Amino acid sequence: MASLIIRYEPDPEDEVGKLWFDFRADRFSGSAFFWSTLFEFPEIISKLQCYPLGDPIKWTWGYDECEGTNLVLGLSLMQVDHAGKLRATVEIADLYDTSRRLTTKFETEYHALDILRGGLNLVVSQRAGEALLSGH
Repeated sequence: MASLIIRYEPDPEDEVGKLWFDFRADRFSGSAFFWSTLFEFPEIISKLQCYPLGDPIKWTWGYDECEGTNLVLGLSLMQVDHAGKLRATVEIADLYDTSRRLTTKFETEYHALDILRGGLNLVVSQRAGEALLSGH
């Protein structure tokens, strides 16, 4: 079993809050945050509605172009077969030392994307909270 919890913690003094990725699998885990706003979430939510996904989708947070060692949080999703199996790739790095990072892949399905989308919608409406993407 693998799970990614995406959590948003607002800053009461600012529009920017902490976006946490918390990944857990049977034998390892990783957790980190980067600064984000809820303004990014509607685009993410709308892409999760697509069936089939079509082109792979990817979201990143980090420094500058958010690639390589500048990437702090990343989630990409792609369909890997005609039966609807999906692959999620998760990247999590330490905000202050991005050389310390976790990169992992796990399989998931469209039903799990629906659950994630519902959770992200609640995060936006409540301006805080968490959403779950599960798989194996």
